[in-house]
Amino acid sequence: MAARLALLATALLTLPLGTRAFAVDVRFDPVAPGIYAHIGDKGARTALNEGLNANIGLIVAPGGAILIDSGATVSSARDIHAAVKRITPLPVKWVINTGGQDHRWLGNSYFAALGAELIAHTSARADMQARGGDQLQALQQTLGGKADGTTPMLPTRLIEGRDAVLDLGGIKLEVRHRGAAHTPGDLMVRVPSANTVFSGDVVYVERMLGVIPVSNTRTWLEAFDALAEWNPAIIVPGHGAV
Repeated sequence: MAARLALLATALLTLPLGTRAFAVDVRFDPVAPGIYAHIGDKGARTALNEGLNANIGLIVAPGGAILIDSGATVSSARDIHAAVKRITPLPVKWVINTGGQDHRWLGNSYFAALGAELIAHTSARADMQARGGDQLQALQQTLGGKADGTTPMLPTRLIEGRDAVLDLGGIKLEVRHRGAAHTPGDLMVRVPSANTVFSGDVVYVERMLGVIPVSNTRTWLEAFDALAEWNPAIIVPGHGAV
């Protein structure tokens, strides 16, 4: 027994820092044909989860992969990409940021470097500009070195107004914005072919809604109504189980 314990201790001590043992476990599970979700931690941001305590979506289109949100750091974005590659060999061609909260967009620079187009509502971009520096500073204090290399990168393709249709890689997506919910640019994304909605932070499950200074509970109720009009078969919330 003593010999076994010694071998175990040696193995633990010789694990290199930065290996998968110390990385967030990102896993995309199927929710509908060609549609996947990673269900993030339901607790606080920590160094262990690399600030990724939110859900991330993946849609596999004929012309490439579509990500719903990009993670909180370049490190968590790298983990997200590794999980995408376990699902499909297609490149990530588009990233849709569903809002201006850190784990929705601070991984943008990683995917932009791969050639992905960054998409968000124009209100989200303004929110990112206003709060991005503070968000990154808070992550650096919480995550330490796990936030290294993270650079705020704003989306380049902007959606204006309340409703839009996107044709990305051969799949049509419907998007709706009804003003601020959790954040000013909260966007809901529907895949009509599967009647599946990525709600972003409009919907939380298994935890309280996050009402912060930039939230607006009046227009949040309008977003709930717009979601109900879709009558979705499946909702991937911003937090909590599908």
